[in-house]
Amino acid sequence: MSALADLRPAPFVGQHYSSFNDLKKALQDWSVREKVSYRVSKRDSTRGIYVYKVQGCPWRVQANKTELGDIVVTVLEISHNCILECTAANIRSTSSKQQWIQEILPPHLVITQSTSPRDIQDCLRLRFSEIIDYQVALRAKQALLSVGLRAYRLSFSKLSAYLETLKQQNPGVHTHLSVNPTNSQFQRIFICPQESANSFHYCRHFIAVDGTHLTGKFRMTLLLAVTIDAAGHNLLLA
Repeated sequence: MSALADLRPAPFVGQHYSSFNDLKKALQDWSVREKVSYRVSKRDSTRGIYVYKVQGCPWRVQANKTELGDIVVTVLEISHNCILECTAANIRSTSSKQQWIQEILPPHLVITQSTSPRDIQDCLRLRFSEIIDYQVALRAKQALLSVGLRAYRLSFSKLSAYLETLKQQNPGVHTHLSVNPTNSQFQRIFICPQESANSFHYCRHFIAVDGTHLTGKFRMTLLLAVTIDAAGHNLLLA
């Protein structure tokens, strides 16, 4: 299913952007939608000029920084007469740029270790009618996995704050966070609500523990402790 309609709208004369980077993203999406290839002709703190990659083509976009600090498109010439020249020169499109691929790909394809570069190629071809080579797809996979791994590791550093919030919202809850004293690496976390601890006094003297492997970047196991209450129903303890 095509996702071209999900790309940012094409710029127009008088349109404002918060920064040159936002304009760049709009131009990249426009490049993919309209199948044009551009390059930066001039770029400084106050002005940006973007032209077609084939020399002599009239296609041109210019944007200037206003007194308020935002960016406004002042020139937009979209006609060009170099389709054959561009094709013959095999000019690379925006879809070959890692920045665009790494931003556009995650909403359409979950990247895991089992994802192949071919999967990425197929996704971009089916969703955006774009062709990228194998090595470009491979680099995109490696970069996205690296970003995901850093974010996953960062989430463990938030466990202490999570437990503090849990205690504030659920007074009496029993928690324990265990980390490696040498490298502060996460080892285990324990949570037992006060209601479960109080209810256990009126339950059968029986506890069953079962576990399941979690899917994610690291190998982890979720363990649940369950007992049976006076009515014969299962009661989650921790």
